[in-house]
Amino acid sequence: MKLLLDTHALLWLASGDARLSQPARNAIADSANTLTISVATIWELAIKTTKPQQPLMLIDPLDVYLAKCLPTYGIDVLAIQQAHALSVLELPHHHRDPFDRIMIAQAI
Repeated sequence: MKLLLDTHALLWLASGDARLSQPARNAIADSANTLTISVATIWELAIKTTKPQQPLMLIDPLDVYLAKCLPTYGIDVLAIQQAHALSVLELPHHHRDPFDRIMIAQAI
């Protein structure tokens, strides 16, 4: 199965945070599954690390963090294609966050 981890799942996985559920941990640990993140996740992390109020504090600069984290967990990066962006038009408005919406479109 292909798994597209969202931004929080990536952060929680890499930090060992208990907010990542056990079923999610099991799916991530299953070597039969392919792990990916969206380039939107990297974009969201870049914004959050430079946010003046409540910046996301990582141990390393973002590029170093990703260079360590992605190979450690065997995570690939999924580019945003035109088809992904256009399929956002078809999504119901359950999520207002544009990062969530593009990741949902990519997952579909």
